[in-house]
Amino acid sequence: MNNQLEIISEGDEEIEAEEIKLEISIKRNDNEDVIVEPLETWKYIVIYGITFLLFIALCIYTTLFYESENSNELFIKKIMIYGGYTIVAWTNGKFLRGRLEMKVNYTRKINHVLVWLIPPIVDAIIPVDETFLSALWNIFMGIFGQMLWTLPVRNFDKTGFLNTAFSAMDRPEDRPNTLKWMALQNIGTGLSIFPFSYLFSKWNLNNFLLVPLLIVTFGDGLAEPIGVRFGKHKYKVKALFTDKLYTRSYEGSSCVFFSAIGILGILHNEFETLELILNILLIPIITTLVEAFSPHTLDNPLIIISCAGILALTHLPQEL
Repeated sequence: MNNQLEIISEGDEEIEAEEIKLEISIKRNDNEDVIVEPLETWKYIVIYGITFLLFIALCIYTTLFYESENSNELFIKKIMIYGGYTIVAWTNGKFLRGRLEMKVNYTRKINHVLVWLIPPIVDAIIPVDETFLSALWNIFMGIFGQMLWTLPVRNFDKTGFLNTAFSAMDRPEDRPNTLKWMALQNIGTGLSIFPFSYLFSKWNLNNFLLVPLLIVTFGDGLAEPIGVRFGKHKYKVKALFTDKLYTRSYEGSSCVFFSAIGILGILHNEFETLELILNILLIPIITTLVEAFSPHTLDNPLIIISCAGILALTHLPQEL
């Protein structure tokens, strides 16, 4: 192996040239192919097996053992959320990526922002609290959604729907680790949200969780497109499972800093005066540094952990 690390610069001309060579076909007809990353057979078997067993177990539990007054509303809510995810991914792949030939660096982050915004919008329309069962279904749908991007499933879909949606997320510079990093980020994000969701709910401070989630939505969501378009001052970060170095920009990372200040300002009524001051002093700079130095594609869960951790620590003296 070459001892010199390969440097990948997101949005630079060399990536654009590489993107042309590795151009993703949007699979508008059955004869076109999509560049994919094959897994070993046993990994597919494990993924499909776990998904199938979870589905059967949840169906049995839901049908035989679970009762809830709000089950119909929750069902409609989940259909709206996951249907929204599907529409966003396909629309970006079909029109923005396919017809307008927009860079995947942009379409991926459009997906990112909209996917984070859909749940609170649906919550406002259908204000039904989550239950233990709905949380289990969320976990299953996360695994099921990840399974849809695997090679056999995408190839089995002769309509090209899945390949079209996937094309809006599959950055050429991420291959062949696209699916691994998507899975790790989704799992890490879910695991980072869960303990703080429980803690803030116990303290009756549910709006606290909005701070890290909105920073991830807008700060991290804007960081890459701003960096690609306006980033002139670059720095490099590592990634898992590869020796490549990935380039970020100070201009892009500054989106995290300014979004954190803006979000804390908008939600200032949620905090005591000292709390607010401490959070404004700590959260913008720490979340910016976390985003800057976190491994490529793993910034979301680390931003959530660092931001929510600060919120918990600054509030803790009031609970003691």
